[in-house]
Amino acid sequence: MRSWQNQYIPTYLELQPGITADQLTQPIAKVLATYAPPGFKENLDVSLSPLDTFYLKGNNGLVEKMVLTLTIIAVFILLMAVVNFVNITIGISATRLREIGVRKALGGLKRQLIGQFLAEAFLLTAVATVLALGCHELFRSTFINLLERPMPSLLHWSPVAFAGLVGGVLLIALLAGGYPAFVLSGIPSIESLKGKLTASVQKGIGLRRTLIVFQFTVAILVFVGAMVISRQVAYFFSKDLGYQKEQIMTVASVPRDWSKDGVQRMEGVRRQLARIPGVSDVSFSFVIPDGRSSGSGQVFQHGRDSTDAATMEVLTTDEHFAQTYGLQMKEGQFFHANGGGYDSTRVVLNESAAKALGWKDPAKAIGQLVRFPGVTYRLESMAF
Repeated sequence: MRSWQNQYIPTYLELQPGITADQLTQPIAKVLATYAPPGFKENLDVSLSPLDTFYLKGNNGLVEKMVLTLTIIAVFILLMAVVNFVNITIGISATRLREIGVRKALGGLKRQLIGQFLAEAFLLTAVATVLALGCHELFRSTFINLLERPMPSLLHWSPVAFAGLVGGVLLIALLAGGYPAFVLSGIPSIESLKGKLTASVQKGIGLRRTLIVFQFTVAILVFVGAMVISRQVAYFFSKDLGYQKEQIMTVASVPRDWSKDGVQRMEGVRRQLARIPGVSDVSFSFVIPDGRSSGSGQVFQHGRDSTDAATMEVLTTDEHFAQTYGLQMKEGQFFHANGGGYDSTRVVLNESAAKALGWKDPAKAIGQLVRFPGVTYRLESMAF
């Protein structure tokens, strides 16, 4: 608990009123220089993270990156819909040339035509927005149950959200109605009545073609990306992880007290849980096999140079871990699960770790010595 290598103990500081995190940079550096052991004071960098953004910034910003990725996907989906709407609107507007010519021949003004086309685009966009908001309220509870995450009702939206929504509606209406409003309305009446596009207007069709090319390009990229992600998800669910992950329940509320009395209390909790009907086995471990570890260290064969060491992740467990998670042992037994006394110098390696240390045959590794910095362990068994 007092080791400087222990990076899993969170430290919280409540700042006094008027004090900022930047003002603590020098005091923290002084604490490190005074109390940190050699090797740490030169390399350890301590920074403060606000509690309200710690969840986003933790694990090298993993959650923040995920939110950003999902936001980009959502923006692309909306952009595809907008581009498709603009393409359809431009395509339909080209068929209204004679209508424009008749209205201008009967005395219609250009500004009236501009107002008509922009108003039509705005009304169509506004109606679609209202329908979307209605669907949001109608299916909100369904998505809350599906995602198990709260989704605010329209009544709880901030003024900024509504302002952004109105701005989006106006922008989409301008993009969709801008071409017929400002380009087609400027065609001379005679040309409009003939239903012919002038050379200048023909150049404007290039915008539509560009948007169509963009739309199909993005659609192809999204399709390829969806196929890749689908295969990755299928691999994720079908890949044999080396342990049984089904029907496993994790209890994280047991206090982690690693003193002698604390371990005895945890053992008592384990025995109580094991007596519950339907529970086949219970194991205590510092972390569960979800990609995290109890730390890492440089490991090498006893008698060899430490420069040959391999960096390995460490899991701190009890003797019931292998049976609880269904680990298949290649050689030996998992600590003293099948009887025998506890020995703090025993260690279990998986096959990849054994190969990294130079043992291709797991049977030959049993009973050999491996070294962590300053500590020697005896290999107890090899696991898949």
